[in-house]
This record gives sequence, structure tokens and C-alpha cells, in this order.
Amino acid sequence: MQKMQFHDCFASWDGETLRLGNKNFERVYPVCNQQLAAGEMRAADGYVWGSLVQKNLLMTGRTDEMTVQMEQDDRAGLSDPHLKVTLRFTSDQYDFDRVLRIFPGHPFMSTEIYVRSCQPGALNRQQEKEVNTALERIITDPNAQMCRPDAIDILPIPSKHIKAEEILLRDRTDVNDWLVKRSDDALYANGVYQGKGNIFAIRDYLAGKTLLIVREAPVAFGMINPGDCDLRQTGSYLQVCGAGFTAEGVAEAAEGYGCTVGLADDAQLWQCYKEYHKAQASGNARHTGGTMSNTWGDRSRDAAVCHDFIMRELEAAGELGLDTLQIDDGWQKGRSANSAFANSSRWGRHYEQGQDFWDVNPDKFPYGLEPLVEKAKEYGINIGLWFSPDVTDDYTYWRQDADTLLRLYRKYGIRRFKLDGVRIENKIAESNYLRFLNAVRDESGDHISFNQDITAETRLGYLYESKYFGTLFVENRYTDWGCYFPHATLRNLWQLSAVFPPERFQFEVLNPRRNQHMYDGDPLAPIHYDIDYMFASVMVGSPLIWMELTGLHRDDVNRLKKIIKVYKEHRQAFARAQIIPIGQMPDGTGYTGFQIITDEKSGYLILLRECCAGEKGQYILSSIAESTVTLTALCANYDAPACQTVYTA
Repeated sequence: MQKMQFHDCFASWDGETLRLGNKNFERVYPVCNQQLAAGEMRAADGYVWGSLVQKNLLMTGRTDEMTVQMEQDDRAGLSDPHLKVTLRFTSDQYDFDRVLRIFPGHPFMSTEIYVRSCQPGALNRQQEKEVNTALERIITDPNAQMCRPDAIDILPIPSKHIKAEEILLRDRTDVNDWLVKRSDDALYANGVYQGKGNIFAIRDYLAGKTLLIVREAPVAFGMINPGDCDLRQTGSYLQVCGAGFTAEGVAEAAEGYGCTVGLADDAQLWQCYKEYHKAQASGNARHTGGTMSNTWGDRSRDAAVCHDFIMRELEAAGELGLDTLQIDDGWQKGRSANSAFANSSRWGRHYEQGQDFWDVNPDKFPYGLEPLVEKAKEYGINIGLWFSPDVTDDYTYWRQDADTLLRLYRKYGIRRFKLDGVRIENKIAESNYLRFLNAVRDESGDHISFNQDITAETRLGYLYESKYFGTLFVENRYTDWGCYFPHATLRNLWQLSAVFPPERFQFEVLNPRRNQHMYDGDPLAPIHYDIDYMFASVMVGSPLIWMELTGLHRDDVNRLKKIIKVYKEHRQAFARAQIIPIGQMPDGTGYTGFQIITDEKSGYLILLRECCAGEKGQYILSSIAESTVTLTALCANYDAPACQTVYTA
């Protein structure tokens, strides 16, 4: 018998049954035909999802070829301490780990797949003909079960009355402006369900319980070797599919895609998951929630970047009270394909121009970066830089790129890098890119973090590994092209905040006075928004002042100074709070906002009135126990009363 206890977490293995759980959640894996089967899940109140009797759908890997290791882990400081169970399977056909993690007090557990060697077809999806044949059997015979070799996890279906919500996430925001798509379905007991999405909420609605399934993988655009579906019904089971490996086996050791599953009451589901998400990446908290400026939003690209220009930007950033000023493309000696100056560079193949590509540009910065760094310190500001890892031969230069960032950190103290131009097209590229990220993080003592651009190409997305490395740069929007609308940016953050901790996301504020001719007659044009309103609309994220600060109108400077000061006084409370979207989904014409719950009796409201004819808007708030609520206005762009009392039903 192997067993281990860590706080309220426990694990045991006796050769017949594997158990893993804590005070809120337990999973049971019985052995059947020398393989682990999908067993029951149990909630703290005794509710059981599934049954131990259902043993006929088995997971890949024989238990007589399995060793079990139990240990405490915290991902080298990246996550909260938790219990980690590693199931190592070794045979002539495969050598892989199934890693299970459970955290104290959270009703969730995660599964990860790591493959060191795999013969063709051993772990991966069977040929399409075999799959179709099996599906035909299932349609005619509900008792016919088949486990797909690419199944990451297998989950029983507890009832004939189940609703399924699919949540499909989108990145590539250069061409997408609706990032969270939610749709409902039902699981038919004798049918075949094939779901496509990143998150699935499977509801036993008669019991008021929901099983949440989160695919720890990129979005559909960015997945390597995607399958035909992400969640498949097979008789009385659900299979989370698509580990990211092909039927040809693997050429070298690699990490597969994983999943997180959890069981909670319907009303508590999303808050429980967001708390778990924070626990998974608690070490990343100090890299989120800051204010940053970047001049690229005014579209001069690298034309203006030079010593004198950045000095003026620093003075403006200091007046506003920003945390970081980031110098985008143009600080380096080499020219990228995005340069405003003529060049013949191939995008992402920087070393073709020479090994000194990432040296500081001596023409633009004749004194180096030292004077800028020293001036920034006087204002209490950090300097950040843009960087684009070299894509040649699937990131074969990953070590050289990591050394470049570490050199900039050690020489200048640069701790924040925007990662752009990433293109991950296969497992080798993915593995090398992750090696790059981990090397920079580990060798800097986790002092370097990133804002990873997810606006184009095939990238890690919202869920796969990105949660450990800083923030996500979500959008490139420009008034120069007439594509920036404050309400649309707010909508994307509003939707994401329902599912994730919103401080993970950088969302932008642009100069609303620029390029008014691009919006002629449009009532939702940026010019119709006060800039402090625009800042408030992205304040629960990591606000990005996406402009040349020296081009701001004086009235806008004063408005931003005021609201940024208030934000900085309260943002630590935001970081510990429950943040939920309230009001109407933003479309430019309603009442919307965010509720920030710090405890049972206090919190914050961000209330936003869009372009609408109504004089009054209604908000339904959560966790309001008292019959009256006292509101104190901290910042407003109208003559709000300093304090008022609201009576609740």
C-alpha cells in the first residue's frame, strides 16, 4: 500500500484502486483488466458523480507496467504547494507519465501527460476507419465502449438528464473580436456527443451540480495535431481527447496537453475555478496587475524610437504614475519585418541579419540603455523591452535567445519583455519555445516575466503553460485603422473575466483624440469616451496605455493621473478579490461593469454607462447580505455624490 497525506489532500494505491482527493473532492480509479478505469467522483456533501460499478472504459497504460510516486510539489515556486502523483508507464511500446495534481481546499484536480518515447499508434488516435467503426457500434449498442488512445481523461456520466455548455476561446485577435463563445447542448443517453471547445460545464441540473472540464491546451487555432473533437461521449462516459501527439509516435520527449476537472455547486462553479486557477499559478501574481505604457499604439512603429523620445516618454509616464514603460520594436540594432524603415528581413529570422541583431542600436541610443534605466528609477518606473524569439528551424536558437534576455536583465535590470512574432507549428517548436521560457524564468530567479502576444499566428493561448509567465497581450487595436472601439475591448475583458482571473490580461487604452476622421459620424467612436472612463473599463485587468504619452491632451493627462492614483491605492485589494462581470454584456448601448468582492461586507463596483438613452440602469449584485449598502465614490467622470445609500431587495 502506498499512501500520502498533505494538509487535507490524500492519495493511496493498493494495487487494486487509486484514490486521490481532499476534503472537497475525491476521484477513484479502480483497476479492471490491468488498466485504470474511470470511477466515481465525490463532492464534500456526499454527492457522487458516476459509480464504481462502471469499469468497462479503461485509460491507456497497463498497471503491471506502472510505478507510482507521491510527493509534495509547488512547481519550483510557481504554484501553491499541493500533492503530486506521478503514474509512470513503461513498456516496449511506450514510456510516459500521467501526472495528477490536487491542491488543498479546491474541488479540482489536474492531469498532465509527458511522453519520453512512444511507438507509432501506442498512445495516439486510432485510424479514422477504426474510430468510425466504433462510433457506429456505439450508436446501435449503448454498451459498446471504446477508449480512444489519445484520451487525456475519462469521466462517467451520472444521469440521463445532463446539460453541456461548450466554451470556445479564440485568440488571433488581429482577425477575431469575439473571444469567448458559449453554447448549450444536451447529452443524449443513447447518442454520440462530439464537443469542440476549451472548457465544458457538464450539469446534472436536477442535483444542482456541475462537472467542469478545462482543456489545458491552446485554442483550436494553436493546437498541435488537433483531433476531430475535444470532448467525446462514448456510451455512458465522456473522454477528454487530444494530447497533441500524432499516430507516428514522438521523435523526442515532449509534454502533451492536459486537463483540469472539478465538481461544484452550480452557483459556486466559476468562483471555485478562478480560485483554483490562481492557486495553479500563484507565483505569477507579482507579475500581473501593473500599469504599462507602450508607444506602438500610435503606429509610428520604430520611427520615433530613440534616446530623446524615450526620455520625454519617461517624464510623461512618471507624471501619470505608471509602473513600466515598454520600448517596443526598434530599440535593437537589427530591423524586424515590422520596421518603418525599408528592410528585407524575413519575419522572425533575426540572426540572418547577424549575431548582433539584439545589440542596443548605437545610432538611436548612442549612450546605451543605462541613462534611460537610471532616469526611469528616478520616476519609480521599470523599463521593459520588446523581443521576438527567432523561429528558424523550430526555435533552434532558443538557448541564444534566452541568453540575450538574461544578459539584458543582468546588465540593465530589464524584467519585463513583450514576446511577439511567435509561431509554433509542431511539437519540436513548442518544446523549444517552452525551454526558452523556462530557462529565462529559472535562471533569473523568476524575476523576468513576459507579456505574451496572442494576437496572431499559432501560440500558447489562454490555458496551455501561459499562466506561469506573466500577462497575455490580448489585442492590437489602432485608431489609425478605425478598428479600436472602447466598448469592444471592454466586452472582451468582460467575457474573459467571467471565466478567468482578469488580471492575467493586458487590455489597452488608446488616445481617443487621434484619427477622428476614421470614425466620422460613429456614435461609438473613441472621441465620445472620456479617457478615465476608458481606463476604468480595463482596470480589473492589467491596463496598457497603448500610445505615445507625449501626444496626450493636457485634459486627458489630468484625468488619467487622477484615476491611476486611485487604482494604485486599491489594486492590492483587487488582486485578492473575487471579480465578476455585472450588468449587460457591453455592446456600446447599455449599463455594464464589474463587481469586486473583497469580503462578505465590502468591495468595489466599477459602473459604466454606455451610449444609451435610458437615465437609469439596473445591476444585480452577488453576495450582498445586508438590506442596505453604502456607496462611496472614489473616482467618477461626472458629479457623483461623495456617499450614498442604496436599498436592496
